[in-house]
Order: sequence, then structure tokens, then C-alpha cells
Amino acid sequence: MSEIPGPYEYLEIEDGQSVTMHVVGFEAGPMRIHPTWAGAPEEKTVEGVRVFVTMADKEYLPYYWDVSQAHLVAALKPLLPGLVESKKPVKITARLTRPHDPASKRFSIEILG
Repeated sequence: MSEIPGPYEYLEIEDGQSVTMHVVGFEAGPMRIHPTWAGAPEEKTVEGVRVFVTMADKEYLPYYWDVSQAHLVAALKPLLPGLVESKKPVKITARLTRPHDPASKRFSIEILG
């Protein structure tokens, strides 16, 4: 599997916030991240997903979000083909579960429509 090429546009959702998007395509594969928590390596390769969205969902280029959070990637990957086919929007909500360094977030996913 080839690496998802940069530039990366990481999806960042704050605690209690949500993002709603219409998925028009996706690409899965390894991607490079640069963790910022204390003691983190300078660079790390993780499994990721690039989610292409409509111009209405994101007001500026590029029209995609890169998802690197392991729990969210695992939950989204099996849903993505159906989201593209159905054209139904998906709502992703973040919850901070551990405020330490490194912090830990979990996500809920709701298919709308």
C-alpha cells in the first residue's frame, strides 16, 4: 500500500465539537505524522485515511481531511464506501477521555439523512 502523499490537512476536532461532511471519495494508507506530546518521536508512520469532501463542507483548498487518529480510522474505514455511495452526510463528534500528555480522544460517528 503506497503512502498517502502530502500536503496533509489533519482533521482536528476539539472536545465536544462536531464536524459534518459529505464524503465524495477516500484513500487509505500509511501517512507520516509529527507528534507533539512530550517524549514523542519527531516523525511516525501511522495508518490513515484521506476523506474527500464537498466544497460546501470545507471552504478552502484542499477539499479533503486527513484522519490519523487510530480509533477514528478504524471506525471510519468500513463506513466510507457506503457513505460515498449513499451520499449521506456523516457527523463526527470528539470527546476528550484523558487530558494528560499525550491526551486521548474518542469519537462518535452518526450517519445523517
